[in-house]
Amino acid sequence: MRITGIVFPLAGLLLGLLSVVLPATAQSIHGTIIGSVTDTTGAVVPGATIILTDTDKGVVRTTTASAIGDYRFLDAQADHYKVEVEAHGFETWSTTGLQLNTLQTLRVDVKAPHRPCIGNRARHGRKHRRDRDGDANGHFHFRRR
Repeated sequence: MRITGIVFPLAGLLLGLLSVVLPATAQSIHGTIIGSVTDTTGAVVPGATIILTDTDKGVVRTTTASAIGDYRFLDAQADHYKVEVEAHGFETWSTTGLQLNTLQTLRVDVKAPHRPCIGNRARHGRKHRRDRDGDANGHFHFRRR
């Protein structure tokens, strides 16, 4: 009788400890990918779309850069990734071959290059200047120098 009085409480204690430890190991396959999006001068690019692709599984997640240009993907599985960034007025930026390990915080900062302005000068090789007065409707016209 004495052995039974000791075994059951120890078995209950062991089961209690396992119930606390097992969920923690189930979460250990994740990491975090964070970063900030700026232009080449260092100014933040709020509202940029960040696309995270798990290149091994093909899973795609998206998020938007905050008002200060930061983004984060929490609970990303440890795997290989591609990060792509799109923003109005900027060229698409991407990097691939990123490896996220278990419990790692991987920082991927982006310096997005401005999209080149294609105007009359780029097409024709000539300078144009704006007529400062505009017409009666407030529309400006371009004239050659």
